[in-house]
Amino acid sequence: MPSNPQQLRSRGLVLTAAVSVALVSTGSAYLAMVQFGIDVLAMDPATAYATAGVFELSLVTVALLAREAAKDNRPGGTLLTLTWALSSASGAFAAWHEIFIGHPLGAAIFRFLVPLLAALMWHLALIGDRHLATGMSWSGMRQARRMHALFLTTEDLFRAQSLLDGSRSSRRRLVRAEARRRRARSIALRTVPPTEMRAQVAAWAEALSAVGDGTADVARLHADDRRRLAGVLVSDREPGAPEYERRAADAV
Repeated sequence: MPSNPQQLRSRGLVLTAAVSVALVSTGSAYLAMVQFGIDVLAMDPATAYATAGVFELSLVTVALLAREAAKDNRPGGTLLTLTWALSSASGAFAAWHEIFIGHPLGAAIFRFLVPLLAALMWHLALIGDRHLATGMSWSGMRQARRMHALFLTTEDLFRAQSLLDGSRSSRRRLVRAEARRRRARSIALRTVPPTEMRAQVAAWAEALSAVGDGTADVARLHADDRRRLAGVLVSDREPGAPEYERRAADAV
């Protein structure tokens, strides 16, 4: 998180501007949706205003949920995709209305692009909040994704090598895994500066080691728990123990 107050104010102004443009664009799309309902769907004005309001309010709600997910450092990709989908639908209805009333193609294209501008601003606002939540720059987030893909495809390659049994399907699986790893390595080398690559690799290797240690600890605790349970149930195998307890002990 940046500690410079001036930098924080600057980012706050950028986010405020992005949200303001998104709201204005959404308002314009709302009016276009109202006219679409009245002229194309033959709705009465009250129904058209209410229907268009529900549609655009859903768009704003989904976008705000995506922003909150970013602020909490939670995945917001699905919500962001829904924002683009709703904006595209709004633009399509607005463009349909322009063509329906006989306006030229340019007017329809303009009406279609205005809701997409709203989606773009919501997208930028989401990314900006994610930066503030994680303290990472755009380039840092891109580098992290590239390194994650590199290590993940490398793990897939090792798994394909371990499953190689001489069959044609296993060889094809190995070839595909190697191609994905080479592609991920090429992208990582282009994305991460050479001076930072060693530090990035060390950080990811340490993270993978921590995950491996944690997974091993979980497996060990599970095995210890099963042994303790078996020890408790062994005494229930005495002839006087109830039948269901003896069966539970044998199942362990």
